[in-house]
Amino acid sequence: MMEQELTDWFGPDMRPVHPGVYATEFVDGLDKGFSRWVGGRWGNQYSTPEAAAICGTAGAQNKRWRGLANKPEVNHG
Repeated sequence: MMEQELTDWFGPDMRPVHPGVYATEFVDGLDKGFSRWVGGRWGNQYSTPEAAAICGTAGAQNKRWRGLANKPEVNHG
């Protein structure tokens, strides 16, 4: 599987447009992982995107984030 190209880091004042799991880090840069964005709130931060995908939206909100730089290709077959 080919690794996806990611965007630069966005600050906590810039919010994602689409719901989903994003690479995140706290503003102090000490804790990196993955968090789920659900239209207005970040979920908890986890070490894997799979764990972040099933979390609620009770996480800290002071996170930098980055997402995919390009729209992912969809395989229909």
